[in-house]
Amino acid sequence: MATQSEGSGTINAASTSVAVSFSLALDFAPNAADIRIAFTNIPTNDLGTISVTSVSTSGFTIKVKNAPGGTGVNFSWTVSAFP
Repeated sequence: MATQSEGSGTINAASTSVAVSFSLALDFAPNAADIRIAFTNIPTNDLGTISVTSVSTSGFTIKVKNAPGGTGVNFSWTVSAFP
């Protein structure tokens, strides 16, 4: 039973969102509050409001109000989903 996943990603310099896919689909869809995101570099621009949307058993989307600029912004993430 897959209930946890983790990984890393990047929001590219001119982008305001990125879709994240789980390596294995989870057996239960997590709530947005079950997803932990840690940014691992400081972007050139202030990201503004950050939200997690489109949460499903196969992934989620991170949206930011402002594109990060520079070389983008890197992040790591973890998720746990239980019934």
